[in-house]
Amino acid sequence: MAAGSDQQCHSLRCLLRIRRCPFGPRSRTGSGYQAEPERTAVRRPIHDRMLTGVAIGLAGYVGVDVMIVRVAFVVLTVVAGAGIPLYLAGLLLIP
Repeated sequence: MAAGSDQQCHSLRCLLRIRRCPFGPRSRTGSGYQAEPERTAVRRPIHDRMLTGVAIGLAGYVGVDVMIVRVAFVVLTVVAGAGIPLYLAGLLLIP
């Protein structure tokens, strides 16, 4: 591979990780840097759910612990009253 083609690959698209670079991840801080894995669609699981699975589906999509999402829903409900409408929207929109 020529050095010029490597420079073309690491354009703004590759740096923002919108599409996978055919030459692999670009090293920003050494060999430890890798591109983020592609995410799958948000799904509500059938098993391991507490109520309807909205929180665990969002937690799996974002990559955080499910308790963080549940606490966020409770805080949004207490502080702004938006937790319940957002949860119901997730129930209706997330398959």
